[in-house]
Amino acid sequence: MDNREWSYFRLSCVDFIGPRTVVKLIDEFENVDNILNAKESELKNILRSEDKASRFIEIINSDSVKEQYERVKKNDIRIIYQGHKDYPERLKLLYDAPMCFFLRGRLPDSS
Repeated sequence: MDNREWSYFRLSCVDFIGPRTVVKLIDEFENVDNILNAKESELKNILRSEDKASRFIEIINSDSVKEQYERVKKNDIRIIYQGHKDYPERLKLLYDAPMCFFLRGRLPDSS
């Protein structure tokens, strides 16, 4: 298992945070793994709610997320995350570029 892929997948399962919040979290915690290992009290400052911080931790550690990841891998779906060698250059230019996306097959030629 690609640990970075797994980390981004877990983060992508949190349905109430978007790309800009992820940027804020990375600015605060330096990387995705640190975000996923953060304490509720640390998360609530950025997520602006103790309830959201609690829900965040619940989601990323849920069995449901593990099952979803296993289905993704079983169906040969790739997870392309920011920093991945295949993350498109054109996406990087977007203000709210996705932290990751799911791909079955190949990306179109970049030209």
